[in-house]
Amino acid sequence: GQLAKRKGLRVIGSAGSDEKVAFLKNTLGFDDAFNYKTQDRREALTAAVGPQGLDIYYDLVFDDTLEIVLDLLNPHGRVIAVGIVAAHKGDEPLAAPANLINILMKQLRFEGYTVYENFDQWGAFCEEMTPLVKKGEIKYAETVVEGGVGVVVETYLKVLKGAFKGK
Repeated sequence: GQLAKRKGLRVIGSAGSDEKVAFLKNTLGFDDAFNYKTQDRREALTAAVGPQGLDIYYDLVFDDTLEIVLDLLNPHGRVIAVGIVAAHKGDEPLAAPANLINILMKQLRFEGYTVYENFDQWGAFCEEMTPLVKKGEIKYAETVVEGGVGVVVETYLKVLKGAFKGK
């Protein structure tokens, strides 16, 4: 979201607690954010998007929010799918949105990416981001977990339950 803001884009985020929503808006500078656990996602996202519609959706979860987004995307909009957190949480990932026809009718671009397939780009990305982080232009919340490899599974499960600010 911060990188999109640097490019002049309007950014809307969602998080699983009011504290995290405040972090997105007040610390990271998102234009709007909502709590997907306590608010109706369709109502909250529609209100946040407003009449200008949505141009880009970055999907980490692959749940029914995608169906909402397909209704809100402007013609020639884009979906960038990079994860299936829903499946990692034990939820059933979205098989196919009921309004999949919107991809055709709105001439949307839908692309999926996996980290391991694009790993060679990671080094270039890190080189670009490191100076921005050092200058304080990219903000983040860090949680250090002690215990080494023995706590990896427990820590990952905590991430999926929202125990930390970031994923």
